[in-house]
Amino acid sequence: WIKAHLKNSETYTQSGVTIKVCKLVTDVEPGYANVVIYTNETSIGNCDDFTDPPTKSPTDTPTIFNPCVNVKRKKCKKNDECKFGKKNIVVCSPKKKHKSDCKKHVKKIDCKFFNLYCKWSGGSNGKCFHKCELKRKKTCEADTDCKYTKVIPNPCLKCQLATCASR
Repeated sequence: WIKAHLKNSETYTQSGVTIKVCKLVTDVEPGYANVVIYTNETSIGNCDDFTDPPTKSPTDTPTIFNPCVNVKRKKCKKNDECKFGKKNIVVCSPKKKHKSDCKKHVKKIDCKFFNLYCKWSGGSNGKCFHKCELKRKKTCEADTDCKYTKVIPNPCLKCQLATCASR
């Protein structure tokens, strides 16, 4: 058991062990405390050896160079790192009578075993999708539960990195 509400320079001793608060800072997130834990045999509880915590770096997230930003269609197509996405794309979707709200299943077992039309994709950190959403054109058209006609806005519109996930 340790006393939870010590203030700056306060000490608390129990069973021969002493805790001393050298510095307590609560005006920043997250707050912090420099404490010394000692016995009378090993130390006198000197607070002089502490330094302030490191300062925040100048940028929180590093900036990543993207060669595809604001690039026109012709230049985009010539660059192997980029690809040019159309305004809309056609995707595979379930036919009306085979629709199911697969996204509501957050566990792999619920997704796979309690719904005939749902499939799990992405391993242990994956998501549940309708089986039609994961199909390409040929396999979609061959599946009697699916149709390849749904037009959606392209998430990889205009010039994007070639790794962009649109189909």
